[in-house]
Amino acid sequence: MGTFFTLLGAVILIGTLAQWRKLPKWRKAFGVVIGLIVLVGGGSLDSPEPQSTPTQAPSAEPKKQAPTYDSVDIYTACTELVSRQLKAPRTAKFQPVWEATQIMGKDEKGNIIWVGWVDAQNAFGVYLRNRFVCTYNPKTNLVSVRFVQE
Repeated sequence: MGTFFTLLGAVILIGTLAQWRKLPKWRKAFGVVIGLIVLVGGGSLDSPEPQSTPTQAPSAEPKKQAPTYDSVDIYTACTELVSRQLKAPRTAKFQPVWEATQIMGKDEKGNIIWVGWVDAQNAFGVYLRNRFVCTYNPKTNLVSVRFVQE
């Protein structure tokens, strides 16, 4: 119930502020005061949470695991890193995700490697294909990119 009144107060207040220039002074004051009263007072109508006592000892917190990333996440991270280094990142046309995720491989250290390409405009507006190597280290969750000269 309290959430309803909080939202109602917000609507009254926003409606008053939206029509601010058109309203006479008494309606401005009335709208702001009523809106604030309903907004602030509406939250106090929530029923309190029932108090309970634990019946058993709390268990140990589960061990947090590092997030795992799939090939699409790695593709996204790599394309963002490459885009940051381009002269015209909005013109970037990357290798399709379905093609890139099929050719990702692993090196001897367990890192996921993707050798990809991007077509993007250079400083003169000419589209050039740039090749890069993207490396994802699952132990540190770091992604790195380096461009390859042909």
